[in-house]
Amino acid sequence: MTEEKEEILSEEEDLGVEDPTRSQIYEVGFLLVPSLSEDQLKVNFEGLRGALEHHGGTIISAESPHMRNLAYAMTKTVDSQKQIFKNAFFGWIKFEISAEKIGGLKELLRSNKNIIRSLLMRTVRENTYFYSRPSIPEEMTAASRPAVVNIEKRNKAPETLDLLKEEEIDKSIEELVTE
Repeated sequence: MTEEKEEILSEEEDLGVEDPTRSQIYEVGFLLVPSLSEDQLKVNFEGLRGALEHHGGTIISAESPHMRNLAYAMTKTVDSQKQIFKNAFFGWIKFEISAEKIGGLKELLRSNKNIIRSLLMRTVRENTYFYSRPSIPEEMTAASRPAVVNIEKRNKAPETLDLLKEEEIDKSIEELVTE
């Protein structure tokens, strides 16, 4: 091996270029056509799981597909026929597989006629669910506090406030009497 090639290899290691034979954690999210019956849905989902395992993957976690309304209409051409979908079954699978085998998996997802769209991404093994926030007590919410605070009144001493009120009242009475 020449010196230049050795230098390039060491630079790749420094940049974190992965070994293609090393296992990575991936997650695939997919949309299945809404016309599938419950039995067909189970068969397709188990088929995807089986295909992952057949390609050498190990399932970490998964969620069975459930019906979702789509944010926008999606199209897929199957057998030279364009189909438009406004809802679909959404499911996901998190798995571990070697990076060199991921290409075959991508092709499998692309060629499946029942998959409208899929997204394959590298992720971490840990659970990445987001849980709802705990509720905030009512006395701490913005609705329970006054919206506007009069800074002038807040900075003056209480006796001054009383005097101002009396003076304002006297002024108002004088104005009414003079009219």
